Amino acid sequence: PAIGAEAPASESASHSVHGVYLPVDRQLSRGVAEAQARIEQGEFTEAIAFLQQVLDQPEDSFLPDASRARHASLKQTVRRILASLPAEGQSAYVLQYGARARKRLSTALAEGNLTELARVADIFFATEAGREAALLIAQRQHHAGNARAAVRTYDRLLRDPRAVAAFDPQLSLLAATSHFAAGDAARANAILSELASRARGQQVEIGGRAGRYDLSRLATPVAFEELFGTTARTNPASNDWLM
Repeated sequence: PAIGAEAPASESASHSVHGVYLPVDRQLSRGVAEAQARIEQGEFTEAIAFLQQVLDQPEDSFLPDASRARHASLKQTVRRILASLPAEGQSAYVLQYGARARKRLSTALAEGNLTELARVADIFFATEAGREAALLIAQRQHHAGNARAAVRTYDRLLRDPRAVAAFDPQLSLLAATSHFAAGDAARANAILSELASRARGQQVEIGGRAGRYDLSRLATPVAFEELFGTTARTNPASNDWLM
């Protein structure tokens, strides 16, 4: 049977957590659990299609836990499942949705539609186009002076090995800059240290500057400060060198 087909037509409800009422959809919750079980059995096509339908919903709902002390976002749960797909499952997902995500990204960029750009990043993050959209959103958030929003988007990208492989060293340098701007020097320095450990022997060019730089040395807090100065930490408009 199709995933969720055995559930009643509507089982929406709400649970109170500390006086806040959260929407709970038991039918979708059961469907997500069934989709995860099918993925574990190597049955990807229907499971992935159902999970994508959850992401396509305009509203989120929540997964109740037995104690009702905590509720998990249904969409966040779906995103975690898709992020942890095995290689075969990732290939199946990209085959189903990669072209659609790429088309929507291209249209959003051609029209300058930031709302659609954010939508692509949100619902198609498991595709290459979705991660590209997320990187563009993070850069726009930073340049708009919203460093705290930017670091949330950058950190989501940094948690995804595919994004790191595709976008580093730019991703880590941009993320560190936003963390400095948000006042979190400890996280920024940790990102730079992680980059340095991955980048031994690599060299990069920095826009507007002569010569090439050893990335493992550049990605240290002292070298970062010497090369880019304090403005890279605090002034979003000063980061064109990373574009």
